[in-house]
Amino acid sequence: MAKAACYLLLLVLALLGLAGCSSTPAGDSKGELKFTMRAFERAIQGCGDTEKSPHPCVTYRVTWPVVTSGGSSEAAQRMNQAILDALQPRPPSADWAQEASVLESDYASFQESKFDNEVIFYHRRVAEVIRISDAIISISVTEDRFAGDEPPKFNQNFINLHPRTGEILRLSGLLAPGAAGRLRHYQADAHSTPFAPAPEGLFLANEPGLPPILIPWTEAASLFPPGSPIVPPPGGYTKR
Repeated sequence: MAKAACYLLLLVLALLGLAGCSSTPAGDSKGELKFTMRAFERAIQGCGDTEKSPHPCVTYRVTWPVVTSGGSSEAAQRMNQAILDALQPRPPSADWAQEASVLESDYASFQESKFDNEVIFYHRRVAEVIRISDAIISISVTEDRFAGDEPPKFNQNFINLHPRTGEILRLSGLLAPGAAGRLRHYQADAHSTPFAPAPEGLFLANEPGLPPILIPWTEAASLFPPGSPIVPPPGGYTKR
């Protein structure tokens, strides 16, 4: 009887040991990251022929992805905050609502000085997940704006996040030794240039108004260490 009790005790201790080894840290959860799109929008209606094709006179819109499940809550919070930070307006506007109000005010002033026009003012900020793998999440951040006399403005940047930690990934921390110097050939700085690894190559953000620079993987792969997960496999990343 004592011997059986001893075996039972050893079995319980073994099971407890196995449970301890397989436990998941608090806040961690398994599963694929899932996103949902959110939007902030302001519009002034009333332009165009109201009987044929009415449209807004002023449109201000911000759209962005929010991590809703998968990974840890801490990582999701970091990713969501990084995306929001990338979409914030520049001074003097403190937030989206104030920036929208400025656009509406500029439109009113434009109408007072230029009569009988069908000009539409718009300002769009869009964040979109464009590439995702076990090693990196790449997000495109575009800004598209027209506010009267000046030509339309367009700019595209990128942010990259670690899927498991939510931390921002810098190009300088992913390159092979000596590769930072080679990037100067593309007028890019390893510490500050936004980037996005895509199936067709490495995108580097350009000056405002210019499209990103694309370095095909036939050239870009050598910028990263051998076996780097940043260089996509033959099948490329999965787009969601």
